[in-house]
Amino acid sequence: FLWVHMPIPLIVAARILWHIDIAFIPLIILAALVGQYVGGWLSNR
Repeated sequence: FLWVHMPIPLIVAARILWHIDIAFIPLIILAALVGQYVGGWLSNR
């Protein structure tokens, strides 16, 4: 549960600190989801 929700505050912090445009938020969330999928796939190998 924690690993799935941990990127959310990091996304908010990155947006504030590095002035990331809101248009990139879906891309960042997609990257986090792909990372979860790949990590799960690698741990099951």
